[in-house]
Amino acid sequence: MTDRKKHTFPTRQYPYKKSENITKEELEIKNFSIKSSFKLSESNKSRSDYRNQLFRFIVGLDSQPTVIEIEELNNLNDAFARLILKRGLNPLSLNEILQILDDLNEAEALPNQSSFLAADGGQIIWTESTNNLNRQFRFVTSRSNINNESQILISSSTLPNSKDQFLQLISWDNIIGSFNFYERRGNFWFWAGNSFHALQAPTRGKGPFDSHVMVQLS
Repeated sequence: MTDRKKHTFPTRQYPYKKSENITKEELEIKNFSIKSSFKLSESNKSRSDYRNQLFRFIVGLDSQPTVIEIEELNNLNDAFARLILKRGLNPLSLNEILQILDDLNEAEALPNQSSFLAADGGQIIWTESTNNLNRQFRFVTSRSNINNESQILISSSTLPNSKDQFLQLISWDNIIGSFNFYERRGNFWFWAGNSFHALQAPTRGKGPFDSHVMVQLS
């Protein structure tokens, strides 16, 4: 049977395509490999918040990732942003996210959790010839408020403590009435846009809006 660490999700991760003539710092940020450990460049060593930075990369709008500054971060009002990112927290695994949510006080709590196991190849009958098939098993985890309204929906590899395997989520923003889309890449979180970007040019059908995140989480 295929090692869970070898499960890959090529259709569920949008590429950060590299371009020519970019700096070493930009190349590290744009590197699409989730196994990369983005290293602190000389120009950013003075920034104490570097490890907790959130990046924006909306495929179709942005040519490269950019750091989300405090003004733009304040415009993100979904549960993931409010309860985790705006507090300077940087969870890199599924279990780290869930532990932070478990530790919230009662007024902020998202106490209800539902967990599911999904797999693109889950219905393919096991045989000796399919023993090593990458069935793309993954966990889908929902955290809801006391009214059982889903606020954060997470899609991850089946290694809940892994800090380099597949980890994406969507989180509901009550202010704008849509989901915000996030993905952990290396040691950073990337904001990939919101539900409205999925419906209009030039972002429709691109990045996470080519249906894979929408189908499995929405």
